[in-house]
Amino acid sequence: MSYLHRTIVASSCAGLLVVALGCGSSGPKLYPVSGTLKIAGSPAKGVQIQLKPVDPVDNTLGSATVDDNGHFEILSGVEGNKGVAKGKYKVVLMQMAAVPTAEDVEAMKSAKKGDRESMTKAAMAPPASFASKYAKAETSPEEVVVADKAITLNLDLDGPEN
Repeated sequence: MSYLHRTIVASSCAGLLVVALGCGSSGPKLYPVSGTLKIAGSPAKGVQIQLKPVDPVDNTLGSATVDDNGHFEILSGVEGNKGVAKGKYKVVLMQMAAVPTAEDVEAMKSAKKGDRESMTKAAMAPPASFASKYAKAETSPEEVVVADKAITLNLDLDGPEN
């Protein structure tokens, strides 16, 4: 058998092996996580809910923005795949900045420079609508365990401290 013939046969075998094994998924199987989030009984609109893995070596962060009715659907990975991998997660919340209305923009334009800067800072970092303990995985008491099936979460968490 010639060198060229052996190279062609070896390349063909390698190609068949790749096809037989398939490309596979680039990560663990994901399980859908959705539900509602309320803060002190009211829908948590303008809040991002995150599921931070207790063991980040095996799992990636999942997150969703809560809609006006308090509903969410967790996505993970760069591609925004629905769900998260099996594992234990801490529930972490983040207050989203509001999109300024036309009236807000006009008020900022007519405000004095110092007032304009404080208005901008307030719009970019609004006060949290939830208790501060939910802002970090280290202090959040809420945990979620994702097993071999889709789960629905119905969370009603504490409001901000006074």
